[in-house]
Amino acid sequence: MNNLFLIPCLIGLIAVFFRIPALAEETAPVNDSAFHEKLLEIAGKYETFGRVDDLARFAPWLCRNPPPSVARVSESKDTSTHGQKLYFLFAKDRNGYLKLDPETAVGQCIVKESWVPKEVSLDQATAPVTKKIELTDDEKKTLQSGGAFDQYIPYAKKDGKVYHAETKAGLFIMYKLDAKTLNTDDGWVYGTVSADGKTVTSAGRVQSCMNCHKDAPHGRLFGLKNEKSSDAASQAKLLGAWSGNWVDTWKYNGQGGELTCTLSAGEGTDLSAEFKAPGFMKEPTTVILKVKSEGDGYSTSGSVDMGKPAGVLTFKAQLSGEKFTGEYDSTEERGKFEMTKK
Repeated sequence: MNNLFLIPCLIGLIAVFFRIPALAEETAPVNDSAFHEKLLEIAGKYETFGRVDDLARFAPWLCRNPPPSVARVSESKDTSTHGQKLYFLFAKDRNGYLKLDPETAVGQCIVKESWVPKEVSLDQATAPVTKKIELTDDEKKTLQSGGAFDQYIPYAKKDGKVYHAETKAGLFIMYKLDAKTLNTDDGWVYGTVSADGKTVTSAGRVQSCMNCHKDAPHGRLFGLKNEKSSDAASQAKLLGAWSGNWVDTWKYNGQGGELTCTLSAGEGTDLSAEFKAPGFMKEPTTVILKVKSEGDGYSTSGSVDMGKPAGVLTFKAQLSGEKFTGEYDSTEERGKFEMTKK
């Protein structure tokens, strides 16, 4: 028999009897049934944990749900096909997660809720979404509440574009056991669950998850890139429509009228403000607001050329979740304005 014919046969026999790990990993994702019950339990109640940050964020390309069992999606990094998904982060011990201690306590659960993004216009990125969370009798006793409410901002900005979390894509879950537990990553169990929370699509030492989290700076956890997440979330709640009035207090003392404003996300922490004052402004005026934290709200200042006769108008303003107030000044105009959130 030709020796060249024997070579592939021998390779095939070695692969069958010794089950070469590299080949096994390529044919099917890890899906250890021993962890299914706990993963499904977490998938059913993670919304009661509370969000670590109520802003939508973009996930790295590796964070995608593998399909159940044998079939496997492409490993392509092409964002035009598989793309990057938006996600929200939930933690059973929220304060513990934010502290990011090197050693995470046994019992911690982290859930990344992923969504398929849809590009929208700036003026569509408006108010937060609020929904009621149904609690079990035991949860009501623990939380000492008959119900709970969840509020979040389902928009994220990237490369100058705004995206809406349009359709839930699935859940990425990590939970911590004792570090000596078999088939875990130093105690961490990774799992992916379908969007409806009913099907575990991978579980255990999921290689794509481990490859990413082994380099995490806080004992398999990354934390949030924005350390001022609560501040950013508060600022995001300013987005949307405002309405009120302006009143002149100088040359045209007592003159005034309707004033409206739509706030949308700008670059970084900036906000884009489109002002309309019927009867005074011929065209809507857009101003980029550079806001900074101040007490329980934010402050900003700037200038805008109003044309003749007002000229360049300077302003100072304060923003909170309820009011947008300020003063303006120019060679012809001086006054105040006040608006409330619609």
